[in-house]
Amino acid sequence: MAGIDEGKTVARLESWKEIAVFFDRDEKTVRRWEKELRLPVHRLPGVSKGRVYAFPQELTEWAERPRESKAQLPADSTVPLGEDAPLPNPVSISAAQVPSQAFEGHRAFYFAAALGLLLLLALFGFARTSPGLRDRGFSMAQRLGLISKTATAHAPKHVPNPEAERLYLEGRYYWNERTAAGFNHAIDDFTQAIVADPQCAKAYAGLADSYNLIREYTSMPEDDALRRAEAAARKAVELDPNLSEAHRALAFPLFWRKRDVPAAEREFERAIALNPNDGTARLWYANALTFDGEHEKALVQINRAQELDPSSSSVRADKGRVLYDAGKKDEAIALLRQMKKNEPAFVSPHRYLAQIYFEAGQYPEYFLEAEEVARLVNRPDDEKLIAAEKAGFNRGGLNGMLQSRLEEQKKLYQKDKIPAYALAETAALLGKKVEALAYLKASHQRHESEFAFIERDGTLGNLRDEPAYRQMVAELGLPVMQ
Repeated sequence: MAGIDEGKTVARLESWKEIAVFFDRDEKTVRRWEKELRLPVHRLPGVSKGRVYAFPQELTEWAERPRESKAQLPADSTVPLGEDAPLPNPVSISAAQVPSQAFEGHRAFYFAAALGLLLLLALFGFARTSPGLRDRGFSMAQRLGLISKTATAHAPKHVPNPEAERLYLEGRYYWNERTAAGFNHAIDDFTQAIVADPQCAKAYAGLADSYNLIREYTSMPEDDALRRAEAAARKAVELDPNLSEAHRALAFPLFWRKRDVPAAEREFERAIALNPNDGTARLWYANALTFDGEHEKALVQINRAQELDPSSSSVRADKGRVLYDAGKKDEAIALLRQMKKNEPAFVSPHRYLAQIYFEAGQYPEYFLEAEEVARLVNRPDDEKLIAAEKAGFNRGGLNGMLQSRLEEQKKLYQKDKIPAYALAETAALLGKKVEALAYLKASHQRHESEFAFIERDGTLGNLRDEPAYRQMVAELGLPVMQ
C-alpha cells in the first residue's frame, strides 16, 4: 500500500472533510469508520464535539492493520466481510499535499469506488492469481456472494433486506443527479448495499449503471469504467436473470466497449421484454441504434423513452443528438439550445452542441460549449486543451487550431490522460496520415473502446485507402467503407 512520503513532517488533518479527502471517501463513511472500526480521530479538549483532527501517519497505519484489530463486531453481526477483508487505502500524500481545500471532484470516484472494486476482484479473475486470496480459498469472495455454484434462473426472487433496499434507493437518487459527486455517492451507496446484502442483484445493477456513465462526468478512463460495469452487470444477471436493469447494464459495455453488437442488442431487447416501461433501457438502446446508423429505429426507442419519462433531462438531451444524426438538424439544435437555456448546469446539451458546432465548422460557438463542458465536469486538462485550441485558431484558423490541439494532446498522452485514438483523429484531420496510423495502431494495441468504431468515424475518411488502415479494419472483421 502506498503510504506517506518518508522523511517529511506531515501536517495534521484539521476536520472531518480533510480526513474524508485523505481516504477519498465522504464524511459519512469516515465518521462511521471511527464509530465502528476505531479510526484514530482525536478531539480538541474544551471545544465543541465536532472539532476533530487526525495524523496522516496514524491513518495510514490504521488502514494497513488487519480488520479484526480495528474493531470487534457484535457477535450477531451479519456484515458479510471476512476478518481479513481490507478497507480502501488512503491517498499517498506528502506534507505539501495535505488537503486543506474542497474535495477534488475529478479524482473523487477512484477511492470512493475502492471497496466496489474489491467486491468485483473475483469477477475480473484476480483471485486466481492473488496469493492472499488463493491461500484463503477465496473465502472472502464466497462470503460476498461473488462465486456461485448453482444457477439462479429458477430460484425464488430474492427480497433485499431493509438496509440494502434503503441504500439502493439512495444510490439511485444520487445516480439520477448525473454529476461527478452524484456518481461518487451512488457508487458508495450501491457498494454498501452489496455488503449489507450480497444477493441484492439491484445493487450490482446500480453499480454497473454508475460505472457505465461516470466516465462521461469525470476523468476515469473509459475502458476501466466499462470493464467494472460489465463485471457488476454479469453478477446482477447471475443473481436475477429476470431483472431488466441487469440486462440493460450489461448491454451498455457490450456495445460501447466490446463492440459486440448482436450480443448488446439481445441484452437491450431482453431488458425491454422484461420491462417494457424501462425508459433507461430504451434510451440506451436508441443511442446504440443511432450510432450504428439505424436512425428510424432509434427515433422509435427515444420517443418511447420520452413518453415513459417526459421530465427526464437525459432523455431530452440524447433525443437532440438522435434527431441530429437522423438528419433533423434544425429540430435537434432548437431542442438542445432550449435545454441549455433552461438547465445551464446540465452538461449533456453543452457536449452535444459542441460536437455539432465543430462538425458544422462553427468554431467560436464550439469553443464556448466545449469550455462549458470542461468547467461543468471539472476537467482542468480539458480546459487547457481548449485554451490551446483557441490560441491556435486565432493564429492560424482551423489548421492552427488542430496543430495546437495535437501538441497539447501529446502532452496529455505522455501522462496517459488521453486515448491514442483522440490523437489519431486530430492527425488525420491535419492530413498527417503516417502519424494518424501510428496512433490508431497504438489504440488497437491498447484495446481502447473508441477503436472499435473506426468505420463510423468520418474524421478518418482520408485513411481508408491506406493498407495499414485496411488491415486494422480487417482484424475487426468489418468491411472497409467506401
